[in-house]
Amino acid sequence: MTKRGISLIFLLGSAILTLGFLQSLPTQSEEPLQWFLDRSSEGSRFVPQSTLDPQTRKIRYFLSRDAYSQANREAELNSIRASFDQWESIPNSRIDFEEGGLMNPPLDIAKDQTNVVFWAKDSTLVADGRLDISGGLATAQVFFVSDGTITEADIVFNGVQRQWFTDPGNRDSGKTFIEGVALHEIGHMLGLAHSPVGGAVMLSRSGSGTSNAQIGLSSDEITFAQSLYAKSGSAAPEAQVKGQVTQNNVPVHGAVIILEDSHGNVTAGTVTRKDGNFTLPGLPAGDYAIRATPLAPRSVFPSLIQGPSLEPLTFTNVTTEFLPTENDSLHVEPGQSETKNLSVTGGSPAFRIAGIRRAATGVGSGITISSSPTSVQVGSQDVLVGVFSPDITSDATFKISGDGITQKDIAFREDLFGNQNLLSASIDVASDATPGMRSFIVREDGDIAYANGFLEILPQKVDVNFDGLDDTFQRKFFPLFTSAQAAPTADPDGDGFTNERESTTGSDPTDPFSLFFDIREVKLTARGTRITWESGPGKRYKVLRRNRFGRGSWKVIDTVTAPQGTEGETTQYLDTSATEVMHFYRIQAVLP
Repeated sequence: MTKRGISLIFLLGSAILTLGFLQSLPTQSEEPLQWFLDRSSEGSRFVPQSTLDPQTRKIRYFLSRDAYSQANREAELNSIRASFDQWESIPNSRIDFEEGGLMNPPLDIAKDQTNVVFWAKDSTLVADGRLDISGGLATAQVFFVSDGTITEADIVFNGVQRQWFTDPGNRDSGKTFIEGVALHEIGHMLGLAHSPVGGAVMLSRSGSGTSNAQIGLSSDEITFAQSLYAKSGSAAPEAQVKGQVTQNNVPVHGAVIILEDSHGNVTAGTVTRKDGNFTLPGLPAGDYAIRATPLAPRSVFPSLIQGPSLEPLTFTNVTTEFLPTENDSLHVEPGQSETKNLSVTGGSPAFRIAGIRRAATGVGSGITISSSPTSVQVGSQDVLVGVFSPDITSDATFKISGDGITQKDIAFREDLFGNQNLLSASIDVASDATPGMRSFIVREDGDIAYANGFLEILPQKVDVNFDGLDDTFQRKFFPLFTSAQAAPTADPDGDGFTNERESTTGSDPTDPFSLFFDIREVKLTARGTRITWESGPGKRYKVLRRNRFGRGSWKVIDTVTAPQGTEGETTQYLDTSATEVMHFYRIQAVLP
């Protein structure tokens, strides 16, 4: 819901006693919480076989049969399944899930040797009344033993106070997208805490409706999976960066560490512990930029990220009074560990970025302030984005990190939403811009502030399950777009054409007759013969012609690209040479 143009943001439920990529160490053995999925650990780490299959080493989960609603039950269950599948499909990771089946309600959070996923519908009190999820979207409860082994995890969605939807194309601003929240909670289930990176799935905040930044796992989660759950025998050994942040030789607790790749995209982020130390593992070799920035003080509202929103037990009392650093460069070699210590200067920053202007297009677009990220697709033109702060002035400069972005028409407005000043720009994003999480950077009088990874540049083709096939195509034809039937090499309709080939032709992979294109009309006009046929948006077709029925060879007279549009699009071609003689026509899809 919105009020006076301000987007109301809701806090995602955090996992209780979880450990994440931030590498907090709450266990006696000081090991990160994780599932031990390799067979070699089976003898020393006991996990109930009802939560981790002893043979396949797959994490077994159960879904509540009733889902959220009766009307959309199967789609809601598939949204949960697709979220587990996305985590499982991360390349070079051994994360593996299996569905144990459907369970009859009512379900509850309990240490009962079963991983359950369900909606609370009658009350926000769960865990036998010991936990109140009121005000949140969902919560993951993770159980573990003293050596860091996760033995069980339950996920509950708030079906009392929140409404939920499944279609990412819906963008219903009054409801919450199931997949986005499910991905987040599964991250907790695997051992992740909240992330300090804006575009990460594990950010503690989420807006209602479909934010494209909520669709698919970010590089931060992928790096986590490829580090803590690394698959043995990966082709390229991964590197890591570690170090310590100090102020006057004193360790800094709660400094945000951001790593950017050579394209200006945030690769990973973490937060220093009480000893000032940090580790960023699971990195591809290459050149990076690294910086340290402070969290927002607990007394400041609105703000982007505060310590308690990351993990209350670890980051409630952190150091926030130091100045952000400039980027420092480093290079990491395959399989090597690079040490990079950072020194910060004490003092209160002259300004902090307090909110983000959500991306908008068109004259008269409304202005919203949000503490969650925003997104823009490659190839977009004249998109308005910006940042809010009560302390910046018209002398401030505004920049977005990375390649492929042209900034125009920098504008400054004062006293919006109370005391917030807005610094914004219209941007063009090149079609070859590198997708990823970009940062907003504000400078004024030698001071600097960052909104780390709060602008996500989206690719033209979305592929959140890493199978190489456009998810838009898979979601259109398959109830579970991550299923085996939806895979690129599958042929569910048995017509001899794989899903990948059918996606290039715009045909229906579940209909064996869809590859025969229906010519709707052939009409002789004064200018020539006009042929109209069914087509897929943006697909290419050859127009073939011959003069005799059943005899003679077909001749390609032209190649046509169908217009972009919605399902049921038709395309026309005018054969100007055919004005008096009878011709026969055929339409053939062009494969890449």
